[in-house]
Parts: sequence; C-alpha cells; structure tokens
Amino acid sequence: MALDWAKRMRLMIIAGILVVLLLIIGATVFAFVYKVPSCTDRTQNQREEGVDCGGPCTYLCTAQVKKPNLELVRTFTLVNGRTDVVAKIQNLNKGAEAKAAPYVLELYAADATLLGRLAGFVDLPAGRTVPLFVRSAAGGSVVARAFVNFDPEKIAWKAAESAALPLRVSASALVEGNEPKITATLTNESYDTVFDVRAVVVVYDGETAIAASETLVPSIRAQSGVPITFTWNEPFSRPATRFEILPTIPLP
Repeated sequence: MALDWAKRMRLMIIAGILVVLLLIIGATVFAFVYKVPSCTDRTQNQREEGVDCGGPCTYLCTAQVKKPNLELVRTFTLVNGRTDVVAKIQNLNKGAEAKAAPYVLELYAADATLLGRLAGFVDLPAGRTVPLFVRSAAGGSVVARAFVNFDPEKIAWKAAESAALPLRVSASALVEGNEPKITATLTNESYDTVFDVRAVVVVYDGETAIAASETLVPSIRAQSGVPITFTWNEPFSRPATRFEILPTIPLP
C-alpha cells in the first residue's frame, strides 16, 4: 500500500510539472502569436472603419474626408526666364486637417511635353484655403501649364485640433510701375508667438491671376504686427485690379 501511494505521489508530481510546463509553453506561444490590436498593425480591428483608420484611431479613413480642391494653379514666366507657380488649395473638410500632405507638381510645355515633376509637402488646415508658391519651378524652361496632384491614400487626415488662423492682414497697398511693390501689415491676434509665417500674394486683373510672390516672417510676437513687402523686378503683364494676401503658419 505504501508503495502504491508513493507511485501515485510521483505521478501527481510529474503531472503537476507537466501542467506547469504546458501552461508556460502555451503562454509563451500565445504572447508570441497574439498581437494586441492597434492602429498600426495593418489590420482592420478594434471597431476601426478601415485598416488602421477611423474608430479609435487618430487618423481618419480616406472615405471619411473630401480630397483637396484646387481653386487656382497658375504659372508665370518672367523676362529672365524664371518660371514661378502659384496655387490655392482648399481643404473642404471643416473637421479634418492634414500635416505635410504630399503633392506632385507637374510642369508642361505649350506642346504638352512634360518638363518635370516636383514633389513637396503642404499643410491642410481644416476648412481653409492655403497658398502654394514654387519659385524657379522649371529652371530655364518655358512652362505653359502646371498641375498639382494629390494621392488621397498618402494624405494622413486626422480630426482637426488647430485653432483658427490668428493672423490678420491690414493696411495693404499696391504701387505699380516698372518695379511693382505691395506692402501690408500682418498682425498676430493670439496670445502666443507664432513662428515660420509664410505669406503669399496673388495679383489679379479681374479674375485672371497675373503675378504672385511670397515672403517669409520668422516670428510674430503675441498681439503684435509686422510689416511685409512683396516686390517684382519687372512690370505686371496687365494692369492690376486687385490682390489678395494669404498668410499661413505650420500645423502643430
């Protein structure tokens, strides 16, 4: 009887050890195989509306947003052979923004020959129109047409977090002539200093854009204004009837 009891104890101990080993092995395999659902696992799970987008994820799905709208794309070839390009890009989404949205600028000659492609990035704040200005876009080539293209799948949209643009343009004036000049005051109406301010001006004859330029302001202190100036080294091709100044600051 004592021997049978000892055998049973050994069997129970061995069985217990095997159970513990199986639990350890099972836990290890489970930890290795099972991955906690996340917004970067390339799988639609955890109530996501698409793969790694929508639902609990920071970024929105492409189907949830409208693609950028091009209000204006215009080229200007100057007497020195330089070609500048200006565009106005409208974000139709009032509740979504995209930082560093990638774009491709395509440049064409008058005979539809592709002269080149330039890649870049632009911030798209919610519900706003932002300017894009590219200086010396095609070297010495004469550009007849330009297109700004966005790949919707490459734009990282997320719910808007940035506040309204705190910049106000005032006291703007145009002086035409052989070397036209536009001056204005750019005021930061917020209580924080803003940095890396870009301002683009588009000059029109009626509804036709005839010139554009850009100026950069490193910073504007809170509740302060700074003068800005745009200049050209040659007269406009047509008389200017109006102009608009479009300031922007980077999205956080």
